[in-house]
Amino acid sequence: MAQISLLTEDRGGRHIPLVPNVWLRFCDRTTNIACVIIGFEDEKMGMPGITVNALLGLHLPYPFEVGQTFVLREGGKAGRLVGGGCIHYLLSTDQLAASFLSEFGILSG
Repeated sequence: MAQISLLTEDRGGRHIPLVPNVWLRFCDRTTNIACVIIGFEDEKMGMPGITVNALLGLHLPYPFEVGQTFVLREGGKAGRLVGGGCIHYLLSTDQLAASFLSEFGILSG
């Protein structure tokens, strides 16, 4: 889970909100890999100019650390900056799968 501050259009960000299943580029000092917004903690979408807590899924395995900062871009390496954020906590693949199964009533308990 990460806290992400989304830029407004006049600051170079998007003019439309971020919604789940949007693919972006996760960039930190040393990497640039595809990521998807799985969902938001308290919002249905991320409006430009607000700060949201979002669950991100990366296309490739990557060693995260709590407190690590990053930026999100759309449109490739030199794409538009969408926002920036910080990793709050990490979920294992098992925790993520259990969360989804529980949400859809497949897993009880």
